[in-house]
Amino acid sequence: MTVSENQQPQFRTQPSKRHAESSHGVNVAERNVEVKNLLGLNLGAAAALAGMANKFTSQIMIGLGKNQVSAKSIVQLIILGAGLGSRLQLRAEGSDADEAVAAIQALFERRFGEE
Repeated sequence: MTVSENQQPQFRTQPSKRHAESSHGVNVAERNVEVKNLLGLNLGAAAALAGMANKFTSQIMIGLGKNQVSAKSIVQLIILGAGLGSRLQLRAEGSDADEAVAAIQALFERRFGEE
């Protein structure tokens, strides 16, 4: 945040892609993703997402605001109820965090194979 004399505070927005190391030396990767498939995060998309997430050792969370769920759980993903146009925050922590986030983002970009 920057403040000039006699001005209101101005906030800088963070990019949607971020990579950092936590204070414990763990790799952290974050991106914003958008649900682009017409059916939203339905059973098929949730299964594809959980299947992809389970290929990685990192902890992977996805959601909106405080409503974050494990990307490795089909049930939690369905309960999230993300429909077409939902913008979700994706976060991975672990040794393969960058790869996990990139692979999951690609699923969203491909609309989970929906034609």
